[in-house]
Amino acid sequence: MKGAIGFAVAAATAMFSGVMAKPTFSAATAGTVVDPGTVAEMMVTELNTLNGTLVENPITTLGNTMTVRIHHNFNSNQQLYAYLIGRDRNDVPTVLQSNGQYFYPARVSGPVPTKISAPIGHKLSSKGGYVDIQIPDTLSSGRIYVSEGELTFSAVMSDLGYMSLVQPAFVDPQDVNANKFWGFVEFTLNDAGVFANISFVDFVGLVFSMKLTLGSGATQEVIGLQSDAIQKICQGLKEQSARDGKPWASHCMYRSDGTALRVLAPNIYADLHRDMDNYYDSYVNQVWDKYSREDLFINTQGSRGKVPCRVSGNVLKCQGDSMGFPKPTSRDIFGCNSGPFANTGDDLHRNILARLCAAFNRSELLLSGGNTTPSLGSSKYYTVDPTSHFSRLVHKYEVDGKGYAFSYDDVEVNGQNPAGVVAGAAPKLLEVWAGGRS
Repeated sequence: MKGAIGFAVAAATAMFSGVMAKPTFSAATAGTVVDPGTVAEMMVTELNTLNGTLVENPITTLGNTMTVRIHHNFNSNQQLYAYLIGRDRNDVPTVLQSNGQYFYPARVSGPVPTKISAPIGHKLSSKGGYVDIQIPDTLSSGRIYVSEGELTFSAVMSDLGYMSLVQPAFVDPQDVNANKFWGFVEFTLNDAGVFANISFVDFVGLVFSMKLTLGSGATQEVIGLQSDAIQKICQGLKEQSARDGKPWASHCMYRSDGTALRVLAPNIYADLHRDMDNYYDSYVNQVWDKYSREDLFINTQGSRGKVPCRVSGNVLKCQGDSMGFPKPTSRDIFGCNSGPFANTGDDLHRNILARLCAAFNRSELLLSGGNTTPSLGSSKYYTVDPTSHFSRLVHKYEVDGKGYAFSYDDVEVNGQNPAGVVAGAAPKLLEVWAGGRS
C-alpha cells in the first residue's frame, strides 16, 4: 500500500511563502489555466519540500552506486531535462549535479525560497535516445524528475532550522514551473537495494515507464499510462462533468492554448476546494441503511478470514474491532487517511479500514455480491455513481494496469495488484522512459 518508501518529509513545514490565488478557469476546457509566478512566491508545504538534517553534514564516502538510464520518448521539440533529488545517507537533502557530484544548498535566512542556480539539470538526448546518470551513493525519499524545459528548484530554511529543498508544486497553478510538462518517479536507493514507484495517488503529470535490472540479471517492468493519457483523462473528466454536473473537469490544469498539463487526484482537489464535499453523502447513507439490516463481510485475506460488520448507533462495528467506523465524508473516502479511515488502531482495524475505503472509492458496497469485500474484481469497479471517475479513467488508460490511483488501490482479489513498483537487492540499472512506452 502507498507509503512503504514513497516521498516523505522528516518534518513537515507548515508555512506558505505566498498565498495561492484564486485559479482562473477556462470555459473551453472547464479546467484551470496555469499562470506561472516567481521563485519568491513558490509554495512551501509538506507536499513539495524535502527536509532532513543539518546541511553541515554532507557525506564524504560514496560507493552504493546505481545507473539510471532515462529514455526520451516524449513528443516535444523542446530540450528535456532530468533532475535527481533525495536525502543522502546522513539524511541531508541534496541534488545530483550534472558533473555527478551531490549539491548541498548553502544556508539561507528566512522563509522566502532562494533559487538553486547550480548546474543540477541533466540534458536528455533527442527523442529515441537516452542518457545514463550514475547515482554515486544512497538517496532516500528520492525523485527522478523529467521536464520539458528547465525546472526551478529552490532552498528555504525550515521551521526547525534545517535547510529544505523546495520542488515544483503540482497543486499550484501559479507555481514558477506551472506552464511546463513535468513529472517524477519516486525511488529509494540504500544498502538493501532499490525501490522505485510510479503512482497517481496525488496527480498525473508527464507519463513514465520503468524497467529494473538487478545484478542477478532478473528484470522487472512497469509500463504505466499510455503516452497521451493526460489528454484522454482530461477529456474523460470533461465529459463526466457534462453528465453529472460535478467539477471533475476542474481537476485538470491547462496552458492558455488548451494543452492539458496535469490532473489532480480527487483527494488533493478536495483539500483545495469544497465543491466535492458532499459527493458521496447519498451513497454513504444508503450503505449505512443497508448494513444496519444485514451484515457486511470484510475479507481480511488472512488468518481472520471474513469479519462480519453491522451498523449500530450510526457506527459500523466489526467483530473483534473495538474502534468502529462512523460515517465517512467524501474527503475521508478520497484520501483514505482521515476521519474513520485515519491510520490508527491495531492490525485488524487497519486491515478493515483499507478494504472498506477501497470499496467506497470503487462503489462496490451496493452491488450484487458487494456485501463481501473485496470479492467482485476489477470489472465491477467504478460501474455506478457516485464513484471516483479519476481512478476509473486512470485505470482505463494504463497499458498494464500498473500504478495506484488511490492509497489502497492494492486491495484486490484473484492476485491482481496495480502497484507500479520495481524493487530488489543489488540493482544494476534502472531505466525510465519519459513519455511512456506506448
